[in-house]
Amino acid sequence: MTEAPDSPLDRWVEAIQNVQGAFLDAYVIVDTEGRVLAFNRPFYALFPRRIARNLTAEPLARHLVLELPGTEGRFDPVAECIERSGPVRFDEVEGSIEGGRALQLIVAASPLGADPIAGVMVVLRDVTDEAQVQVKYKQMLQEEADAKAQLEDVLRSRTQELLQATDKLNVIQAELTQFRKGLLLS
Repeated sequence: MTEAPDSPLDRWVEAIQNVQGAFLDAYVIVDTEGRVLAFNRPFYALFPRRIARNLTAEPLARHLVLELPGTEGRFDPVAECIERSGPVRFDEVEGSIEGGRALQLIVAASPLGADPIAGVMVVLRDVTDEAQVQVKYKQMLQEEADAKAQLEDVLRSRTQELLQATDKLNVIQAELTQFRKGLLLS
């Protein structure tokens, strides 16, 4: 489907490109069939250069596979946005770029226009590094908890040994006291 020269979608693309400096996250604008129309530099940077150069007019789903944890199969935020006729947002989306790079993303999609929707703007926040830090932090907390449990076990064991030694010492002191009394009496 080819858009007319001054179509509503072209006006949306132009308006977004006029303010694209305000976007820190990657964004891509697609038509209602998911074909890439425009994108910003952060989106371009997600892909290997050989792929990024040829994204325009390609189906987004061909180069970026998105999956929601706990579900099977691909996830399409464009179709979801069009189906709901409104913006959608999904956290903890697993993405993979053609060529094998895995990403953790927050994905938001918003329709451009209404009755009919002319296209969809998809914003992708790459939180891969933050997700890895969070996983590492959880591992460190678990390791600390395990180490603390081991130390508590050692402390309990040594406390038990100390109590037993104290009991033996008390018995020996009582015997020693009895022995002294016996020496004094004799």
